[in-house]
Order: sequence, then structure tokens, then C-alpha cells
Amino acid sequence: GGFVKVEQPDGSFKKYGIEPQKYTVAKKSLTVSPTAMNIFYRGLNNPIKVAAPGIATKDLKVSCSNASVSAKNKSNGEYMVKPGKGRECSCTLSGQVNGKNVVFGKAGFRVKNVPKPQAKFAGIIGSGNAPLSKVKASLGVIADMGDFDFKGAKFKVVAFEVGTNYKGNFISQPVKGNKMTPKAKEILSAVSRGSKL
Repeated sequence: GGFVKVEQPDGSFKKYGIEPQKYTVAKKSLTVSPTAMNIFYRGLNNPIKVAAPGIATKDLKVSCSNASVSAKNKSNGEYMVKPGKGRECSCTLSGQVNGKNVVFGKAGFRVKNVPKPQAKFAGIIGSGNAPLSKVKASLGVIADMGDFDFKGAKFKVVAFEVGTNYKGNFISQPVKGNKMTPKAKEILSAVSRGSKL
């Protein structure tokens, strides 16, 4: 609060009181956006964090086209975006300012599918040559995502089949899950150097 003095025509001054005012001081911030990598992955909860200078994050609202939005930590401006079938989605940030809804801006994102995993066995991804010792010591098959590092993106091997040629006959054993069973290990024991599995 305080007052303002205004000079009058007769040279005197008149005081005008000012009621106490409340305001929010925004912290210094920096936003760096990789414009070539604005990507959401389909089927995953993609984390985003929003902020608008001078507006409390709890008073902000996030809406996205072609996606569902859920608050992870609204007071901290953290949300999860799960895209739909389209190739693009647009997120809008809005909030209440002096009782009015104000749109602060929009951000566009590309929507991509999660890369397909590849089977990894005996240290080999997909197909290739592996040392016989590693083949016979293998405990199972895993779904390898390569360098795709995204929290929540995991694939689980539900079944696989082990097979090889043995004494002119093809023998195989289906396996449920991702771990070698005793019968599958018997097939591994029949594998010799240079044979295909």
C-alpha cells in the first residue's frame, strides 16, 4: 500500500491512498525446445512440463488434440500425454487471468510408433553368428530395444521356439515365456559348431 501526491491548481498537494496489491514474481527461467525432435510416442505416456510467467502452474490448463492428457503433478506443471491414431497432435496451454481464460500458446508434436523390438539371444540381436559356448549357456530370449531409451517402453517375450537340424532331422521345442526350459536346453546341447539354430 501507499499513497500518491497530486499537485493541485493552487500549488498544494493532495494525497490519494493506494490499497495493498498482491502480485506474483516469476522466477528466472529458460526454455530450450529441440524443434526437430518434438515427438510423442503412440501408446506411451509422454511426460511434459508446462509453465507461464506470472501464472501459478496449478492454475494452468493443458489440452491436446488427438491425445488424452492426465496430470502427474499439477502443482509442478507436470502432465502425461498419450497420443491417439493420428500423425500429429497439438497441445494448448491456457489459464485464468483476472477471471478470464487466456490462451498462452500452442505447441505441435509429431506422433510416432514405438520402434519394434528385436529378439536377442546369446548376445546376438536378430540373426548372426554366436560362439557355441554362449549359445549353450544362454538362459533365454529378451526383447531388445536398441538405443531407444524411454521410461515405460518395455516389451516382454511371451513365447519362442528353439529348433535345429540334428542327424538329418529338424527338431524343435516351443517355449512359453522368455526363459529356456529343460527340453529347450536339450536341443541346445545337440547344437554343434557351424550348425544353424
